[in-house]
Amino acid sequence: MTNARPPRILIFAKTYLPGYLGGGPVRSLSNIVEQLGSEFDFRIICRDRDQGQDKPYSGITPGQWVTVGKAEVCYADPSRLSMAWLSEQLSEVAPDALYLNSIFDKNLALRVMYLNRKMRLGLPVLAAPRGQFSSGALALGRVKKRVYLEVLQLGGLVEGFQWQASSDLERDDILKTIRHVNPESISIAPNLPVRELIPGRIDRRPDLSRPLKVVFLSRIVPIKNLRFAIEVVSKITSPVVFTIIGREEDSAYSALCRSDLVNLPDHVSVEFKGPITPESVIDELSRYDIFLLPTLGENFGHVISEALRARLPVLISDQTPWRNLTGQGVGWDVPLKDVQDWTLVLDEVAGWGSADWRRVDERIGKFVNALDASQDVLEANRFMFRQLIS
Repeated sequence: MTNARPPRILIFAKTYLPGYLGGGPVRSLSNIVEQLGSEFDFRIICRDRDQGQDKPYSGITPGQWVTVGKAEVCYADPSRLSMAWLSEQLSEVAPDALYLNSIFDKNLALRVMYLNRKMRLGLPVLAAPRGQFSSGALALGRVKKRVYLEVLQLGGLVEGFQWQASSDLERDDILKTIRHVNPESISIAPNLPVRELIPGRIDRRPDLSRPLKVVFLSRIVPIKNLRFAIEVVSKITSPVVFTIIGREEDSAYSALCRSDLVNLPDHVSVEFKGPITPESVIDELSRYDIFLLPTLGENFGHVISEALRARLPVLISDQTPWRNLTGQGVGWDVPLKDVQDWTLVLDEVAGWGSADWRRVDERIGKFVNALDASQDVLEANRFMFRQLIS
């Protein structure tokens, strides 16, 4: 007698490994696959190129299934991503459930929703908004997003969905955005982080005469709020080297950011770097003193987790699940209403001595170790998928 196969979950994502320009959603999905891929049969359909890129990945044949980590992945040519092809894949894969790694995806998510309803497949669907329903995210391109969401709801395309929320905050966002959602259909399953912590850095900045190294690492798009970060560092009284790392995804917004940089005072110098691979993020962040991200909204914020794992105190907005950081001694989560509140933090950190750095280093180490010791997040994700297919 053969053992029954594990539950098969067909995932639809804009991009997947080896892509990384899509940011957090790619990391969220890859972490799920690697940590739960022995218990669930994950199949992934995604585009054959990274986000915003015209050229496909090298060495990949579109339409063929290949093993990537603990998942089977099919990379699709966007020009051939037809309803007929998707219908064929649904029939051949014969999944037990569907998982949408984005909602605002007309080429994949919308078509799959339509096919599941039109063909009356009756497959259970789990949708992960990935922060797309936050007030900050919905405010960007508001009209188009509202029309799209109205089409989904009037057409009954999200009827009966189960939803993944990474926090209580995102749960509230789902309830506010999608009408008639049953609160019991929302699973609070935080994103799974990488499990890495660099060794202690108690010798950081032994020479207090050198400038404070402040780093911003994220996509250069309005929701990440780089212009606010530039305004913050422009008002600091201490010498600062401000490093910006990330893909300039929005050319108009990037131009505004670069024009802001021209007006920085002489004691603030700037390094503007491009994107880096996920594998190098923690090592790169460890070269700086403090992480700065005044984001308008995050459903998780993988880069915040990675900054802490690089032993950096973090200065972030209060629009993420990372809260009460000051009370835990690992950073600050500050409202966006007053730039001066942010600048005061940087000026304070610029004056820290060895004892202050040693203290924050030890607290960050304990904080991250406590996160990794807890099995609650992994179990919440495991339960979510089991509930989906039950």
